[in-house]
Amino acid sequence: RDKKSMKTNLKYWEDTYLFKDEAKVVEVIQNKEKEGVYTVILDQTIFHPKGGGQPSDEGTIKSLDATASFDVKEVIMDRKTEQVQHIGSFTDPSLIFKPNDQVSLQINEEKRRLFARMHSAGHLLDLAVLNTIPQYKLLPGKGNHAPGSLYVEYIGAIPPKERDESRKKIEDECNKLILEAKTSSDSKNVVAKMVEYDKIKESCGYLPEYLPQGQPARIVFLYGDVGCPCGGTH
Repeated sequence: RDKKSMKTNLKYWEDTYLFKDEAKVVEVIQNKEKEGVYTVILDQTIFHPKGGGQPSDEGTIKSLDATASFDVKEVIMDRKTEQVQHIGSFTDPSLIFKPNDQVSLQINEEKRRLFARMHSAGHLLDLAVLNTIPQYKLLPGKGNHAPGSLYVEYIGAIPPKERDESRKKIEDECNKLILEAKTSSDSKNVVAKMVEYDKIKESCGYLPEYLPQGQPARIVFLYGDVGCPCGGTH
């Protein structure tokens, strides 16, 4: 089977809090321009790639006999092949993985938990905006969910005279939703599922132009039935 046709199975979509796992090596590629830098392709991964405003995971990949160890510094999704690229360096350059090697994966748990909370905060803001100022019909555009740079940009406008009051309403709603979640017996406040294309508008309240036409999308639902397209961890 052609290595380029093997899509990476995204285990982080199944469980945000899966910090350790195993996988099989598909390919190891040496960077021709940067000495000591390699790209490792696996059949499946718990490493979330950079994208959707969320930073990539960091961690280690080791051979099961622990002879070879790879430090993952950056993770990228190749949109053409749908393969996740783990970029970094081997602890010992003379010991590298070979195709079909079984390896263990370990992501940085502290950073994963932080990035997931930050990403969920962006969705929380979306819900608060929808609940408090629907009259302005603001639609979420670009967002960032990284330490030191947390924001969501909205398409639309709030009249200048209404901005202070709107900001207070949104903040109060965010606090209310957080308190309700803390006191709720429902542990599934955030749910992600694949939704068919013709159901996306119903699920999100709008149909984002950037989504591939006719293709199902992963929708994240926060505290209810209104969702948002998202490939991140929560």
